[in-house]
Amino acid sequence: MKLQRWQAWKVNEALGPSLRYLGRLRNRMVKVGFVGNDPLLELVNQCFDKVQELSMKFHYLSCKSGVGLPNE
Repeated sequence: MKLQRWQAWKVNEALGPSLRYLGRLRNRMVKVGFVGNDPLLELVNQCFDKVQELSMKFHYLSCKSGVGLPNE
């Protein structure tokens, strides 16, 4: 199935609040004393990284220049 640019843009927009929440959560956890090897902090970091990766993939698919789209 081929994704339209507007569809990729909508998905990327929908991911934004979750990505921002995970970023704030990670920052708060560090601020209150979670250390880098804490399993919960590691999981939050992994989630942030994966949601950011997913968001960037959809962002590139939504670009007018066709970044991330196969040549047609």
